[in-house]
Amino acid sequence: MIQVASRRINGTIRRCRIHDLLRDLSISEGKEERFLEVHGNMAPELPTKARRLAITSGDISKSISLNCSILQLRSLLRFSYEVQMLEKPQLTIICRAFKLLRVMYLRRVQLSSLPDEIGYLIHLRYLCLRGRRLERLPSTITRLSNLQTLYLLATNILILPDDICKMEQLRHLHLITEGGPPCQIRNVMHIHRLSNLQTLNLVEGGSWIEDGLEKLTNLRDLGIKGDLKMALSHSIHKLASLRSLRLEASPNCSIPAFPSFSNHHHLFHMTLDGPFGRLPDVHEFPPNLTELYLNGSQLERDLIGTLEMLPNLRILYLSWKSYIGKEMVCSVGGFPLLDDLSIYGLDDLEEWRVEEGAMPKLRCLIIHDCERLKMLPEGLRHISTLRDLKLEEMPEEFIERVRKDDGEDWFKIRHIPSVNIDPY
Repeated sequence: MIQVASRRINGTIRRCRIHDLLRDLSISEGKEERFLEVHGNMAPELPTKARRLAITSGDISKSISLNCSILQLRSLLRFSYEVQMLEKPQLTIICRAFKLLRVMYLRRVQLSSLPDEIGYLIHLRYLCLRGRRLERLPSTITRLSNLQTLYLLATNILILPDDICKMEQLRHLHLITEGGPPCQIRNVMHIHRLSNLQTLNLVEGGSWIEDGLEKLTNLRDLGIKGDLKMALSHSIHKLASLRSLRLEASPNCSIPAFPSFSNHHHLFHMTLDGPFGRLPDVHEFPPNLTELYLNGSQLERDLIGTLEMLPNLRILYLSWKSYIGKEMVCSVGGFPLLDDLSIYGLDDLEEWRVEEGAMPKLRCLIIHDCERLKMLPEGLRHISTLRDLKLEEMPEEFIERVRKDDGEDWFKIRHIPSVNIDPY
C-alpha cells in the first residue's frame, strides 16, 4: 500500500507515496475518526472537528477564521504550490486561538512579521516559516521550550535572539536566508546548552565556534558561511557524528587547509563553496564520502586526479569555477562507484578525456554551459551503464556534433537511452 517514490544515492528511502484511491480513503477515514481533515478548493462550511488540519489550496485566512475557536487543534499544515501572504493580525489569531498546537507548517506562506504572541504556543514541537519580509524573530520565541525543529526558509533574519540557547530541546535549526548574509549567533556564552542539536544550517562563522561548537557532539548536519578558519582549526574535527557538512567562504576569502576527516566515518555529504588554498589529499577526505559539491574552488591541477580516487563517491557536482584547467582527464579505474556527474559552467574547460575503464558505473551525466568544451569524450561510448545524458546551454557547434544519426560525436552516445539537448 505504501510505495517508495525515490531513494537517496546510498539506497535509503527519501520519499514515499500511496495510490490516489488509498489517499482518498485515508482522508475520509481520518475525517470520520477526527484524526485529520483536508481543506482543498471547496471552502468548508463548518469548523473542523479533527485535531490536524491540512490546507492544500484556497485561502488559508478563511480556514483560520472558521476554526479560530477550535481548541483541540494540534497540527496546522499548509501544502500548496501557490504562495500566499499571511499578515501579522492573522498570525496573532493563530497564536491566541490554537494554544495546543504541536506542529505549524507554513512553508508556502509568505510572512511579513511574527507577533510576540508566538510565545503562547508553548507546546510547539515543529515550526516552519517563510517570508522575504521576515527580518526578525521576537524574543518571545525563546519561550517555546518544547520546540525541536525551527525551519526558517528564504527569510531575511540575520540575527538570532540572544536567548536562543534557552531552547534546550532544539534538534534541528534550519536558517536559509534569502540570498544575503547568513544568520549570526551573538550570545555564545551558553551555546553548549543546545546539546540535543542535530542540524545547524546555515550560520555565520564567529567566536561562538571557538567557545562551543566542539561541545555540540550530536550534530549531524552543519553549515557555516564566512570566516572558516576557526571552524576548520579544531572544532569540526571533534564532531564525530557529522553526516553532512557545508562550508561557504566569504567573498575574497578561501577555504583554509582541511584537518583530516579520516575518522569521520559517518560523513557522507560535503558542499565546499569557495576557492581552496590547497586541495586536500585523498586520505584527508572522509573515507565514506558519497556526495561532493564543489563551487568556485578555482583549482587547476590535481582536481580530478584526487577526486577519482575517492572509493565511495557516487555523486559529484562541479559548478562554476570549481576547475579552471583547460584539460580534464578521467583515468582507467577512476571514480569506481560514481553514479551521477554534473559539470556546470566550467568556462575554461576545452578538452575532456575519459579513458576506457573510467567511471564504470556512471548512469547520469549533465553538462551545462561549458562554452569552450569542443566535443564529448570518446570514452563515453565504453560506459555501458550510462542511461541519461543532458546537454544544456552548450554552443551551437557542440550541439551540431551530437546531432542524432549524422553528428560527428553521435556514435559516442548512441547507446544512451535518454539524451536531452537544450541549446542556448
